[in-house]
Amino acid sequence: MTRDATVVTRRTPAQWAASEHIQRVAEMRGIHIPPVDETADDVEPIPAFINRGKWIAMCPEPMCFGQAEDVWRDWAYFLCMLCGNTAVGNRWRPVVFPANMDEIEAEIDLRPADDQNWHPTEPGLGGPTVYYASDDPTPFMTIEQRNRAFLAAQEADDASQD
Repeated sequence: MTRDATVVTRRTPAQWAASEHIQRVAEMRGIHIPPVDETADDVEPIPAFINRGKWIAMCPEPMCFGQAEDVWRDWAYFLCMLCGNTAVGNRWRPVVFPANMDEIEAEIDLRPADDQNWHPTEPGLGGPTVYYASDDPTPFMTIEQRNRAFLAAQEADDASQD
């Protein structure tokens, strides 16, 4: 069964944000958990995808190297527990789910647990879903691709300093 953050955390967004564990993690990382009404609706939403049967979203900030967090199906916002969404004023980022998410979940639920994955770039399931107005593929990079891009940029930076 495909799960969202309500099932995974057993909490609403407000309960999750106020939980002792999340507050402790935020304090250790030096980030602030914003109230759930502080949303960045003025920025482009990030796409939700399924990883091992869970709806998640990936932080688009390069410094987070693909940090992914659980997202709520009925409350489409995301908070990166690595950067605290500082690039958008420490507000909850909007998340967009595919229009055919029920169809996708039904298909995913037929797969073995370790293969219950879906990404917006996956063919089939009604065709690719377009989320961004731009053609920027960066949000759809895998963690490995992001890491390779980071290392390549670091090597180029090092070479330019020699």
